[in-house]
Amino acid sequence: MLTVVLNGRGNEQFRQMIEARLDLKMMTMAVDVVDKVSYKKVLPEMSAPTASSTHAASGVTNGPQVNAAEAGDCTGNSPDGAQWVEGLTVDWDNLVIETDDTNDGDAHKLVDESALYQALGFEANDEEAAAKAAQEYAIPCMPPDLEEDFRAAAIPVDDNESTEPLVDWDRDNPDMSVGAVYPSMLDFRRALRQYAIVHEFQLGTEKSDPDRFRGYCKANGCPWKINAKTQADTSVRIIKGRHNCASAIRHIGKMADQAWVEERAIPLLKEKSGMGAKEVQQRLLAKYNITIPYQTVWYGRQRAADKLFGKWDDFYGNLYRFKAEIELRSPGSVVEIDTVTVNGKQHFSRFFCSFKACIEGFLNGCRPYLSIDSTALNGLWNGHMPAAVAIDGHNWLFPVAFGFFDLETKENWIWFMEQLGNAIGPVPKLAICTDACKGLEKAVEKVFPWAEQRECFRHLMENMKRNFTGIEYNKYMWPAARAYTIDKHRYLLNKVLQKTPGLQEWFDKDHSLLWTRAKFSEDIKCDYINNNLAECWNSLIKELKDLPLDCMVDALREKMVILFEKRRRIASALDGNILLAVVHQLNAESKGLGHLRVTKEDPHQSEVSEIYKDEAVRRHVVYLNQHYCTCRQWQVSGKPCPHALAVITTDRQPNMEPYVDKAFSVQKLQAAYAGVIPNITDKVQWPTPDKGFTLLPPIAKKRQVGRQRKNRILGPLERSRKATRQCPLTGTKKRKRRAKKAAANPGRKKTKKDKEDEDVVAQAAAVDPAPTQLNTPRTRAAAAREAAKEKAAQEAALAKHQQDAAVAQSEGARRRLSLEAAPTPTTQAVLLGDAPPAPTPEKPPAKKMTPKK
Repeated sequence: MLTVVLNGRGNEQFRQMIEARLDLKMMTMAVDVVDKVSYKKVLPEMSAPTASSTHAASGVTNGPQVNAAEAGDCTGNSPDGAQWVEGLTVDWDNLVIETDDTNDGDAHKLVDESALYQALGFEANDEEAAAKAAQEYAIPCMPPDLEEDFRAAAIPVDDNESTEPLVDWDRDNPDMSVGAVYPSMLDFRRALRQYAIVHEFQLGTEKSDPDRFRGYCKANGCPWKINAKTQADTSVRIIKGRHNCASAIRHIGKMADQAWVEERAIPLLKEKSGMGAKEVQQRLLAKYNITIPYQTVWYGRQRAADKLFGKWDDFYGNLYRFKAEIELRSPGSVVEIDTVTVNGKQHFSRFFCSFKACIEGFLNGCRPYLSIDSTALNGLWNGHMPAAVAIDGHNWLFPVAFGFFDLETKENWIWFMEQLGNAIGPVPKLAICTDACKGLEKAVEKVFPWAEQRECFRHLMENMKRNFTGIEYNKYMWPAARAYTIDKHRYLLNKVLQKTPGLQEWFDKDHSLLWTRAKFSEDIKCDYINNNLAECWNSLIKELKDLPLDCMVDALREKMVILFEKRRRIASALDGNILLAVVHQLNAESKGLGHLRVTKEDPHQSEVSEIYKDEAVRRHVVYLNQHYCTCRQWQVSGKPCPHALAVITTDRQPNMEPYVDKAFSVQKLQAAYAGVIPNITDKVQWPTPDKGFTLLPPIAKKRQVGRQRKNRILGPLERSRKATRQCPLTGTKKRKRRAKKAAANPGRKKTKKDKEDEDVVAQAAAVDPAPTQLNTPRTRAAAAREAAKEKAAQEAALAKHQQDAAVAQSEGARRRLSLEAAPTPTTQAVLLGDAPPAPTPEKPPAKKMTPKK
């Protein structure tokens, strides 16, 4: 066994982790061998495995020579007291170094927030705390002898009153025994339907009025009946009931109506507000083992949503109550509502919301970069939800503001951007990325004229595909957009402009914003060329887009509360100056840079040459103390480029933190999530401000036919290149198209008899190629049949004559035949092949053919 000596490490937590893993006989360590020190061989009795020899002694140091006084913990003993003896010769030639396949030199993505939350131990701590609480706060038990005395001495006194009306009953398994009482006849009918579903039979109604009800089982021969009657206190009491028949659960019945689905769907919608009818149907089937038609579930789910979320006319008035509640719980938040007057009545028009924690988190902890876009709502109101999102040091989406308006017009975008400007104030260095929306571009230019306006390159390529074609676009446009230097960008772009003369005019007219990294500002520290932040926001709110507006804003606030709380715990647990995920990413990117050659004379200045197989050698200059490289990637992204990493890794065990921008620091991440999203009460307890008017729903616009879409239609560049015959709208598979046949000649349709006649004519033509004067297909076919019969008769006569001649082969027989009778002229002619032609039958008169109608 060996003992690990941690030279220069005073980290007690690290030492405990190493000891714990060694106790489990499992450990993975990465060391750099700097100096080889020899040791004396340990005697066999000294190396026997003991409880204290589960560690290893190593001569690996962090420098050429380190003594015990300089090494801190590096004494002559191991951390647990194990001895090591000098003079041991280590066979360095036989050591095997195992490679780590996970570090392949490729750039790794930053860690996911859920994975980081679990890696930091928060999830395990929550489970451990729950288990500990369950053990510490156990339910106390009463001793058996004390329990007997307790029962004997008990004189129970309750506060119940027999005349008090009943207000509730068991909704899942109602009691239908004789004497059971229900609050009203309506509740009794609902309970009876649930009873029929639970006991798997079909209920029939014999008599039903506000005071009496008589029901029976529809099964043939089942004697079950039930009678109920309204009492003097309006309660319903069951008089009679008995049931025994087979199950009817395999059949789709009418017991579960819309009212029954509504009552069961309310708790499901409380659990998940965006649950659809299909999921509700599956949940009810799993719980009650009953098959309900989809249409019944859909209408029942709609009734439950109306009852839970309120009526259509109340949705927009509740936005003012939400505004009052937010301003009460979180002063400094910005919530604005805009209305429009039509015929003297106020209608909802626009909405804007930005919480104080989001505003301060963006200004103090995020990079000055905003991604703005809108997504279409698919609820009762076909409006749009604009949103402004930012990005933190972990490249995680950071929500800043959101709102609602009816259409993506220039006026609506200007109003939204003005409210955003009032919320975040004048940010001196700001970049705003948008899609190909002219109204939004004009609004950004008007409200934030000093900001750097960027354009999503993916949308630019989609528009280019519609106007221009060629393989040069995919080959040169993407590299031109990702180029950091203006010279490289112009070189690649000219390749495309030479093929398309009118492309530059199209760029100047329709896409004049910045879409290449070569023109990005070095103060933003964000090199994104696509507007993927907006797409991530659309995916986050996808399940909420069909909710009423007041419920939607509350659901978004709740999502932000959970998001901020989880990220706040992650940020508080991180140590150091720079985020650990960024350091790991740079360590991974520093591998696989063997094609870079470093020429270093000054500690802070170096030359880096790129060596390629088929390209010329390129050279860049790196200034480490200034965070500068002539390739501009370091200045634009805020993280060292490959050339800088090649220079940094010339030192052994380099520290990446001094070379990373402060935008990726732990302090910035903690400042981004230091604020708290307001916790508010339920909708019933929100304040009711005096507006002086009743806010009505927005002006109705024409709704599209059919079910509203939830999934965004992918563009041509987002779809896979593999050809498919599946419809993108309905998902059905298309059948392959067959080649169209040539059009047939007009006329009477041929019958089976006509086809047989044509075959006979073809055979006759092969036998007698001489042309025959025939008028119609039928006459020609008849003549061909006669000619075929005559030909067959001639062949039969010739075959018979040859058979007779073969029999008379002897000389006597031949002589006798020649004396008895000479051959007749006809037979001789037949034998010689000079027989006269057979008489041609007279042709029947041509029959006039009339085509069928």
